[in-house]
Amino acid sequence: MTAWWTFDLPGSPSRDSALFNNAAVFTGGVTTAAGVVDRAACFNGDGAFATVANHPEINFAGACAQSEPIFIDAWIRTGQSSGVVTILDKRSVTPTDLRGYSLFLANGRPGFQIATGPGAQVCAAATNTAASCTNEIAPTTVNVADNQWHFVAVRVAPRCGPNARGTIFVDGNIVHTFVPRQGDIANTSSLFIGQRNPALGQSFYRGCIDELEIIKRGLTDAEAFAIFNAGPRGKCKKPLP
Repeated sequence: MTAWWTFDLPGSPSRDSALFNNAAVFTGGVTTAAGVVDRAACFNGDGAFATVANHPEINFAGACAQSEPIFIDAWIRTGQSSGVVTILDKRSVTPTDLRGYSLFLANGRPGFQIATGPGAQVCAAATNTAASCTNEIAPTTVNVADNQWHFVAVRVAPRCGPNARGTIFVDGNIVHTFVPRQGDIANTSSLFIGQRNPALGQSFYRGCIDELEIIKRGLTDAEAFAIFNAGPRGKCKKPLP
């Protein structure tokens, strides 16, 4: 684990409970409310978001065969069931050279973008070399925009080679698997929580996010389920000084 925002304490910035303190700075009226584990950060869908400064811990560096594995998870609650809604976004700001990653909802369905640039901003299949990015989205039978808490996670591990594989989880269950786009996704942009990188157009999240984590290891299916199954018990935290 390289970043873990529990959002338990009110006020800004929100402390990172893992390793280097990648503080999440609130903008536009982010509030806290009851979450799955203690408190959660809540966004109004109209200008509220959080920003985390660029740091190696929130980048997934390397191309084949040194690429770092990806595991990102969070509890989310939203009623935004239409359009593209950004949960988190760490992508470069040049539209013709997108590079990075983004976790989002598309019409209520969890999705994950891998951008390796350069190329067109419109994402396409991984085999389309003219596009700079690929979107992977859960099937239409999966909709988490029902104003209930859901555990959403994405795993890309290994990221390259013949065994490269990506997985999207909802509530501990695998809902989508894919062959990930391969290439270096590290960039110098900030990480945005609750908003798309504003250089790429605004897309604000309306709802709450709890226990957001970034992990540079491909957690097993059982480990992903265990986080979900722990529910309000959460995970052990380091004691505050």
